[in-house]
Amino acid sequence: MDCPVCNHKDVPPFATVCPTCKSDVVAYALLDDIEESFVDTVKDKIAIEGDFKEMEKRTRLQLKNEGKKRGRLWFALLLFPLLFAWCAKKPLYKTEIQKEDNPVVRDSLELVKRELAMAKNKIKALESNADIYHLVKKGDRLEDIAEFYLKDREAWTAIHKINPHVKNPHVLSPGDTILIKRNLQW
Repeated sequence: MDCPVCNHKDVPPFATVCPTCKSDVVAYALLDDIEESFVDTVKDKIAIEGDFKEMEKRTRLQLKNEGKKRGRLWFALLLFPLLFAWCAKKPLYKTEIQKEDNPVVRDSLELVKRELAMAKNKIKALESNADIYHLVKKGDRLEDIAEFYLKDREAWTAIHKINPHVKNPHVLSPGDTILIKRNLQW
């Protein structure tokens, strides 16, 4: 170490006083050590920041490349089934339901067939001049029934008059039968 007061060269590191000017060099030695450690710390921080920036650049580049790969993968996953279906000339999803496979489906089909037969009978009755008996279902109202059979919502009052068993015309009980005459005057 050099003496900061008289610039004497090679003051021993264990000396507390400069041999030439007799000034106290301990404080200067401590300051010199602090300066060196501070400079070293700053240099380390600069090196670390440089490494960090380099790592950040590499990571961004890797993420960008990963995104491109993922985009290609999603595109392939969406494209292959469509391409396969087109090449096979078959529909992508099975649309046919086999009655034997599922008892619920079988029962539902039977119910639909029965309702279709009832609707066909209603159409035949509408085409003729015969009287119609309507079986009340949940949610039925006299206005709706009149509109369906007679094409006039206001005919509900006449339907109510010929059905004395209906106590409240605004609340029908499911399971009741309503008589509707084709030549009904209202």
